[in-house]
Amino acid sequence: MKLVDEKAVAAGRDGTGFVVETERGQRFRGGAVVLSTGVMDRQPSVKLTTKSGKVIDDIRWIYPWANAESLLYCILCEGHLVRGTPVAVFGASEAAAQVALLLHERYGVAVTLHRVYNDLARQLGAELDPADGPEEVRHVLVEDATSETSVRGLFAVGDMSRHRGGTPSLKQIYTAQEYAVRAVQAIDRRERAARRAHLLDGR
Repeated sequence: MKLVDEKAVAAGRDGTGFVVETERGQRFRGGAVVLSTGVMDRQPSVKLTTKSGKVIDDIRWIYPWANAESLLYCILCEGHLVRGTPVAVFGASEAAAQVALLLHERYGVAVTLHRVYNDLARQLGAELDPADGPEEVRHVLVEDATSETSVRGLFAVGDMSRHRGGTPSLKQIYTAQEYAVRAVQAIDRRERAARRAHLLDGR
């Protein structure tokens, strides 16, 4: 099953496999699920006081600055742009300190992190990386070869996943597509093996 123009809001399991429900109330069933829900930049909470004295507590005022590259989000794709300029890192956790150290070490600089969309994976009981902090921001642990989670038949690819055992997860789009292909191939091999076994048992 592939959801198009539909947002999945809940997931569970029944006797035949997985059940996914959309925000419109539609229910889809399948023997396997490949999640590719990614991550979302955690927007900084920064209030703006306009010249007229109005206080805006809404992240949208930052967008023009981000589009003009005056405010940067992605350390990997935009970190080099701040070399040789004063930089402020917004954050209140150890992760923010790690980002600041990475800026210094990688780009010589003397961004806001993200949350993982792991809601469906958590509902289905997939194991998450405990090193990430609170449960709602943890990456989904997967096997290297197939991207299968700790729940048989449930796969996770792309930014939301992290390989078990510390193998680096490459985050480029084309790499995520490759992981998705491997997951589908694993599902296909499993289904063909089950069909062959059924045919042989029926002889």
